[in-house]
Amino acid sequence: MEPPIETIRLLLGVASRWRSFTLLNSDSLQVLSQELASGILHFDNLQHIDIQGRKDAELLWTFRHAPRLETVEFDGFIRPQMLDIDWSTVHQIYSVLEISDCWTIVCKASSLKRLRFEMLRLINRPAGTQPIYCLAHLTQVDLSCDEGGIAGTFDLFFGQVTLPALRSLTVETCSENGQWLPSLTKMFLRSRSPLEKLSINSAGYPPENEILSLLRELPGLQYFILRTNIYENPRFIFSDILAQFLTLPRQRESVEHLIHQRLPSLKSFSYIGNIEFKTDTFISMLRSRIEPSLYQPQNTLQVLESIQITYHNKSWAQEQDPNVMQRFYVDLAGFGASGTKVDFVWERHRRD
Repeated sequence: MEPPIETIRLLLGVASRWRSFTLLNSDSLQVLSQELASGILHFDNLQHIDIQGRKDAELLWTFRHAPRLETVEFDGFIRPQMLDIDWSTVHQIYSVLEISDCWTIVCKASSLKRLRFEMLRLINRPAGTQPIYCLAHLTQVDLSCDEGGIAGTFDLFFGQVTLPALRSLTVETCSENGQWLPSLTKMFLRSRSPLEKLSINSAGYPPENEILSLLRELPGLQYFILRTNIYENPRFIFSDILAQFLTLPRQRESVEHLIHQRLPSLKSFSYIGNIEFKTDTFISMLRSRIEPSLYQPQNTLQVLESIQITYHNKSWAQEQDPNVMQRFYVDLAGFGASGTKVDFVWERHRRD
């Protein structure tokens, strides 16, 4: 039930003092919406709004005179067209929305620094060539997607943006569909972003070769998290291919561009999923990362500070020679004693 209009007007009388505005059931406050729509109110101190709707929400929410508004949150029942605000002042957006609504926002949010979107299922893929939006100040992007939506939404998003300031990217999906990683790789080629942190949480996708193509374009990457949550027949398995890619080349093999393409700035790596690499390949990779001066004395390379491997396929360890595994764990303990945090554990998959 909506409060009396006298109460609403009393609250609006001090609107210039508001710092935050949260509305959990927007369609139950029609009178408030109408009062805000007058456009005469000034929200001089308003910095944050959070509006949650319900199915078939249709009311307009007007915060036109809010010069300090920086953070906007709204759920999947609220369309951007229902928010009458100056998007150019907004620094952070957290929302659930369709890809088409995403473009409605980003073409206006010229000061945007952080974006967290949960993408809804793509119903109709747009026809023809789409514009590319340059979000010059965006430093952090967190994307997630409902099941079935990934095939079009992530691919379209990465294909239509240039992010020259991006430093942190998180991509999370429970869907096995879609091939969005090539589009992401092209985006980094286009943007030359100074990315420092990358987190991918995927349902068994993407394949290892596509991961490597992406990593070659991220020389400044410091923190890399990769999780695959499919146990049976995943498309990605941590094999010798990735381990060898992460191994810094020895001096006699050294070519500057090779080091540039092998994450020379990597400080931390975390992986959860299935593994297939040989123990000696993994140890060689660790040694090159933890003692890089032995490999590249002429270069100042980042020492790996932490590595965490959590594997689900216990058959990997069961198939190893016991003596080999003993040496393997002794070597891992030695790296830990040198100051690098090393965690290598088996964890039961939830489907086991």
